[in-house]
Amino acid sequence: MAIDPHKYVVAPKFIAGIVSLPLLTALFNVIGILGGYVVGVGLLGINEGAYFSSMYNDVEFGDIYMGFVKSLCFGVLIIWICSSKGYFVHLTKGGGFGAEGVSSVTTNAVVMSSVCILLFDYFLTSVLL
Repeated sequence: MAIDPHKYVVAPKFIAGIVSLPLLTALFNVIGILGGYVVGVGLLGINEGAYFSSMYNDVEFGDIYMGFVKSLCFGVLIIWICSSKGYFVHLTKGGGFGAEGVSSVTTNAVVMSSVCILLFDYFLTSVLL
């Protein structure tokens, strides 16, 4: 009976990407709100009530929803690209196994993930808006 590598290698990464990126989005939203509070209230002298009331009036549920939908999609996209690049590292030209092959595949995965996120962000924004 053969061991299925997708079950042990790829599936936990997908679960981690789907769980961790929305959590990071929520964490960084809270950090952004607190940073805006520190700058607005602490440095610029804006009233606390005015800061939170304007934030309450200007932020809509669609903004938060789109952020979490994008984070889920980006998590899947990142893990999909990086897992496929790592899984097929032995098929790369001139590298194969070893430090050189892993470093070139890692660089390719990061670049491809970044470009795909930019393109997919444009696509999601045009579809969801």
